[in-house]
Amino acid sequence: SSQPGASGIGRMQAQSTGFRRVVDNMAAVGTKFSHSLPGSMRKIARMAPRSSLLLAGVGMILVVASVLAYFTAQRSSAFERLESFPVGWLNIDPAHVIVGGHSNAADFAHQIHIAFSKTVSGVCMFAGAPYHCAVTRFAGDSLIDADGGGARGSVPTCSNCPKGKTLIYDKCKSKPWLVDVGMLPDYPRRVCRNNKMPEHDCLDSVDNLRQKRHRVYLQRGLRDKCYLKGSVANVEALYAQLLDDPGTQIHFNNTLNLPHAIPKPGKYAEAPDYDGPGECIRHTILGGKEVRSREPFEQSNIYQFDQTKFK
Repeated sequence: SSQPGASGIGRMQAQSTGFRRVVDNMAAVGTKFSHSLPGSMRKIARMAPRSSLLLAGVGMILVVASVLAYFTAQRSSAFERLESFPVGWLNIDPAHVIVGGHSNAADFAHQIHIAFSKTVSGVCMFAGAPYHCAVTRFAGDSLIDADGGGARGSVPTCSNCPKGKTLIYDKCKSKPWLVDVGMLPDYPRRVCRNNKMPEHDCLDSVDNLRQKRHRVYLQRGLRDKCYLKGSVANVEALYAQLLDDPGTQIHFNNTLNLPHAIPKPGKYAEAPDYDGPGECIRHTILGGKEVRSREPFEQSNIYQFDQTKFK
């Protein structure tokens, strides 16, 4: 998915210091949470180019911090704050903060994992494209006029295109064979150093991804007509260049005869028992162990609130 330019990355990180501060303190008992999306996160979404507007349509964000927890007590400037969760309601392990999503939200989750690798230790992507791919020009790419592509015809930023030219929108999921995955690690490794950006304003070092705690779950259905064959494989290839033990740290399921969707038990006859979110948790958080539900079910874990005010 496309990314802001070098200066945009700096602003994105600077405006997202609240995210780091929240995760650093998530383990503290008594932290209060709200159901409104933190303002810093909305700023990231607004700053991203069109191909990264990942909070709309079928895009879905799941933020898992030893199962769920990115919604925090940061007061939102756009929404009224809801009543807090009960004190001590969440028990969060800051060493296992996982972000995930489907489709364009998978692109977004991937960006968060790369950009905040010091804090976020894993990602679950149900059909997604590689980091910084959409704005990177590869040898086989066609160029179009930067101002002539229409609403969905082109990306607004191209990091290595001639002046006045840009790239076709969504090429990384519709034409994955054009992607030179060997080029992709270069941007996150070099952008901050080349632009002499302060560490606190930049991407986390990709060296963090070499830690064994980082784990990646990828899934693409064989009948997916949105993210074509090879698109998610390119994500796997990118991570294989950044992780120390990709054979263990990456789990890629690309064998199910499924459409563009998150597979859930009973949803598709072709894979009636496959639990995609469960497999995500099993690989990234439990290290391959089986997911076990608590018995008996604790009714107090259900927290209800009225979200009609956000219509």
